[in-house]
Amino acid sequence: MTPPPTRFQRVASICWFTYALVAITPFLCVADQALGHKGLLPCNATILCLVMLAPFAASALTSKLQARTPSAFLTPITSNAFPLGAFFLIALLALALSILPDAYWDEGGKWIFIIPYGLAISLSSMYVGARPEIARHLPVYTLISLGLLTWSIWFDLTYPGSFADITNRAAGFPGNANFSALVGVLVCSAGLHFGGPCAKRLSRSSFGTCTPPPPPPGLWRDLLLLTLTFAIVVMTMSRSGLVNFTVLLSTFIYFRFFRSSYTLRQRILGAGAVLAVGAILVAMLPLFASLVSANESNNRLARYLSDKQVDDGSAGTRLAAALDSIRLIEESPIVGHGTGYSRTMFELPHNLYLMQWVNNGFLGVIAYLLFLATAFATFTLRGCRNGQALILVTTIASIFSHNLLDQRPFLILFGFLLSASLVSQPSKGSEMWPRPHRIAPRRGPVPSAAWVKAATPQSLSLMQEHP
Repeated sequence: MTPPPTRFQRVASICWFTYALVAITPFLCVADQALGHKGLLPCNATILCLVMLAPFAASALTSKLQARTPSAFLTPITSNAFPLGAFFLIALLALALSILPDAYWDEGGKWIFIIPYGLAISLSSMYVGARPEIARHLPVYTLISLGLLTWSIWFDLTYPGSFADITNRAAGFPGNANFSALVGVLVCSAGLHFGGPCAKRLSRSSFGTCTPPPPPPGLWRDLLLLTLTFAIVVMTMSRSGLVNFTVLLSTFIYFRFFRSSYTLRQRILGAGAVLAVGAILVAMLPLFASLVSANESNNRLARYLSDKQVDDGSAGTRLAAALDSIRLIEESPIVGHGTGYSRTMFELPHNLYLMQWVNNGFLGVIAYLLFLATAFATFTLRGCRNGQALILVTTIASIFSHNLLDQRPFLILFGFLLSASLVSQPSKGSEMWPRPHRIAPRRGPVPSAAWVKAATPQSLSLMQEHP
């Protein structure tokens, strides 16, 4: 039985919780980008992120050195060798193919090193998720981050141009409406509670019996997260954000109400609550449309509700960018044109698969697909449904976005969940640890009392020798 924490341990947990709130929340809601644009950061946002995450890794290393187990410091990394190895392959290709003559070395080589920087952020974030007192509060961090992001978008609506250059589409801290919607969905996927299957207690006394998991937190928190995310998608008027949100909502309903150990009554009540909230939000869309923009004729949502043309021309430019990307891929399909080359295109691909292929060729896109596959398989084997949802959203979002591998919200959440999913596994020797089913030795037939009474001493001795 685990002893209760001491007073010092409780104080230390509170301090780490508070520091994590300060260290990761600004990056999850992309407030760091807004502060950087206003010149209020002491250094580059990527470097600042690594500096803020460094104390977690330093604390882990110190504790392992004190315990004289320095090799255990690398356990979060070695235990996630497959997804991290795929991520390392992407970064390695980015560096290796930067020697091609068309690689984009302008802006100080920023677009050459941005993926290796992203790998470093994910590695550092793993030591945040490795602390159980922080990992269990991830829903709190995501809720606060979504609240701040929602406020920033609302502020951008009230005072157009505060964060986004395009005044008819609010974006909040990220400065780009589509990216704001994507960040909202990614953060929400990490904070939702997707339920859990019943646990098999593989003990000798109750082998194969099904024990329900601990009761999940109230559905109200998940509904609040989904409501905030939906509000973000509506206020930004992002079509790709709506697709990503639909994927997340479908995943949540499937896992929470169809793949969890709930009774039929719990499933009906829970699904009914989600549908009721969804119906209320849909009914409020006209109100949203009137609030999103003062000029309703220049509002995507208002035009859609009025049966007018929704597309503002961006679909045509994205199609042209995709066709341009395919042309470039045909010119150099294997190794691409060099890391960062897409930055020289008239319009970026808005598709991470195409951008990887343009920059690093077939090798680059295969490495990214391998990354997605190994990450999803790792989360699936560990039963980490938040990780599964994060990768599912990322897979779909990569069709509409080209910058997931260099954006801090995804990188932090990916590393955090990789490590937290490892910590949540049952420890060896615990009640939940799988034990082999022991088969008792076969016994011969037991003679009846009447037979023993009638048997001779010679037959009894013969039976004992040859049972």
